Amino acid sequence: MAPHKNSGTIYAVKIISKHKVLQTQQQEHLFNEIKYMSKMNHNFICQMRGVAQDNRNLYILMDYLQHGELLNVLKAVGRMTSTLARFYCA
Repeated sequence: MAPHKNSGTIYAVKIISKHKVLQTQQQEHLFNEIKYMSKMNHNFICQMRGVAQDNRNLYILMDYLQHGELLNVLKAVGRMTSTLARFYCA
């Protein structure tokens, strides 16, 4: 998490080691992730706000979602009812 200096808005920051990406040959996956995240616009998909880099890492700035991922919801409720599944898919 990182607060914006001026507004105080909290953002999530995904830090990706360039060395590990190259070592595991995941460049194409990373480029696709950034490409698709930049096009996403849905209430239940975290919005990407920007990308930055330095010599060692790539930083993906995203909205901070306080209650976590859908996976956490699934773990908490077990099996989703059809009503809850429709809610998340809408």
